[in-house]
Amino acid sequence: LRTAGIFDSIKDYNPDQPKLVLSTRFSLGESTSATATIFALLMKEHPYFKEDFNVYFPNAYDKNTCDPEWTNIEHECRGTFETCQMEDELKIGVPKEHECCWRYSYRYQLKKAVAMVQVIQYYYADDYEQRDTSSKEEKVARHIVGNGQSIETQMASSEGRKVFRCFQPVNEDGNREEFDAGIMEDIAKVIERWYEEDPNNLEECDLRWKHILGTWWLQKQNPSANEMREGDDIEAITDGESAPKLEYQD
Repeated sequence: LRTAGIFDSIKDYNPDQPKLVLSTRFSLGESTSATATIFALLMKEHPYFKEDFNVYFPNAYDKNTCDPEWTNIEHECRGTFETCQMEDELKIGVPKEHECCWRYSYRYQLKKAVAMVQVIQYYYADDYEQRDTSSKEEKVARHIVGNGQSIETQMASSEGRKVFRCFQPVNEDGNREEFDAGIMEDIAKVIERWYEEDPNNLEECDLRWKHILGTWWLQKQNPSANEMREGDDIEAITDGESAPKLEYQD
C-alpha cells in the first residue's frame, strides 16, 4: 500500500499543510469495488493535492469498532469520548491502529482537516441480488451512500467541516465508469477555488459529471444535498434532467 501511494503514516505528513479526509466505501477486499482506491490514488498523485494537502484515506488503516454491526446508524457512537463505548484509553490522543473504534479515528482526522471529500458509488440492480429484500424499487441502478458514509457526514457536520460529494460518473448508456485524471482536475479546481476564495462557506457541495462527445463535463454544482436526500429533483446539476434519488445502505 505504501508503494502504491495509498498508505501514508501520520509521521510522513507535513504538519504545515491542511488535510482532506476521504469518505468512501471499503475498497481493499477481494469482493469489493476498486473505485475508492482509484479515486484515492488519483487525488494523492494530482499536483495540487500532492503539493498543498495531506490526503487521509481511511481504508488504508486497520481499525476496530464499538458497534457490533460496524455501521449501524442507530448505534450511539459518533467518535466522541462520551458516545464511544471503547475503553477510555482508546478514546484519547492519537488513534491506535487495530485497537481504537473507526468512528473515533475518523473524527480525530476530521478535527485536523479542512474538508471531507466523499465518493458516491453507482450500483446496478444486479449488484443487489444477494440483498434480503422484496422491494422492487430498491433493485434499480442508482448512486448509494453507505451507512458508514452517512455517519461520517454527520461527524463532519458536527465538526464544522466542508463536504464535497463526488458522484461516480455514469455514461449515456447507463454504465458506470471510474474516476479519471480529467475528473480529478475538475475536483481540484473546485476545492482550490473554495479554499482560496470562500473557505467559510460550509454548505455541502455535490459534483456530478455528464458524458458529452467523449468527454466528461462537470455539471453545475448543488451547494446543498439535503433536498436530494429527501427525494427532490435537482435540475441545476444535470442541465434540466432529474437527478436520481440518493439511497443509504450498509
